[in-house]
Amino acid sequence: MKTKKLHFVVFLTTFLLFFFELIKSEEQKEFLEFYGKPNYNNEEISIQEEASIKLLSEELVIIEIDFFLVGLNNLIGTRFWFDLHEMNSHEQIVLAIITYLNCIHNPNHMIHKNRIVRHYINNQVSIKREVLSDYNGYRELLEAMVTKFVRNTSKFNCYRMKTVLAMIYLIFNGDYKHTISGFLLFLLICSYKELVFSSFSLSFIKVMKNEHNLGSILIYLGGNDISELLNKIKAVSYQYSNVKYPVSPETQNIKNPIYTEMISVEELGFKFCLSILELAANGAGISDYKLLTLFFGSRMDTAAEVLLSIDILKVAGRFGSSITECISLLINDPNVFYSVKSKIMTLYGLDISNFKSKFNDCVLLKDKYTVLNGIVNYTDYQRKAKTRSKSRSRETKISLRSKYSFL
Repeated sequence: MKTKKLHFVVFLTTFLLFFFELIKSEEQKEFLEFYGKPNYNNEEISIQEEASIKLLSEELVIIEIDFFLVGLNNLIGTRFWFDLHEMNSHEQIVLAIITYLNCIHNPNHMIHKNRIVRHYINNQVSIKREVLSDYNGYRELLEAMVTKFVRNTSKFNCYRMKTVLAMIYLIFNGDYKHTISGFLLFLLICSYKELVFSSFSLSFIKVMKNEHNLGSILIYLGGNDISELLNKIKAVSYQYSNVKYPVSPETQNIKNPIYTEMISVEELGFKFCLSILELAANGAGISDYKLLTLFFGSRMDTAAEVLLSIDILKVAGRFGSSITECISLLINDPNVFYSVKSKIMTLYGLDISNFKSKFNDCVLLKDKYTVLNGIVNYTDYQRKAKTRSKSRSRETKISLRSKYSFL
């Protein structure tokens, strides 16, 4: 009897070993088909590949933001994504690092043997220092991160928004809450009409000193996120420790605070359309609208465009049950777009009647990429719109009285 049990154990062990080796071989086969011959430890990265990774340092940080914070896992690495972000010339490098991010908690995956990934892992600090010069790779205490944020404000530039987003993400070590609040403060300083023509570093000092109630105004516009961040900055900066930020009735009566005179509505509409196609291709909805500050922050050109885009998508979001439906309604339903126009006029004093003038050029992409098949035609929603408009009319009127989305 004992002999039979022993034979059974040997058989079971042999079977399981064979089974796991089969799975491993299939994984290796899939990897080989995707990347070619695996790169073992004695293979070195080429000088050209090393230079390309260094050149891509900022883009790789943005990919981390989109992957870990915004949640664009289904979008990143698709043909549509590569074409839209013009990264085809670096496809193998980017694909290797994207696969590494997907398998970061699976040390047995073949991707960890890839020479590009090995170089990226071993040199992450120096690569990310191309974006943030004092990046150290350690998870620091909050006080140290806030101090680093203040120190780097002298390097923030309103005309290099994407770079600043990457810097703030690294400053706060990818922390969701502080990355958003830090970037929101940047957006408000760069778009508030009384500060838009000053350098960021000078505007930041004025806000912290609450000159002309600037700190109070930004707290009113940005809400608790800004209030908490300013208080944390005060705690590590003795020169601001005694500053108060009272929000007076006069502050609350501010009208059209965001400078929009330099915005091309048509170009904004085209960039917005491309961006929401990305959201549709990703499939999963955005669970927190604050994440849109990070999403649009790497896709728009100015801070005001980011804030406008968030509000436009939020208004459209009231009319659909999913991100794809909201996008389709915004593109195809005139009643939805009318509500958006009214809201933007109320908040920004900006007429966006020409916002959709280049949408046709953008929407043509849906026939080119299979990931965009979820964007439906006008006729599919024409019937829904008729039954929806009456029941939603009162809701829309009430929502137009709401404050800014970034409160």
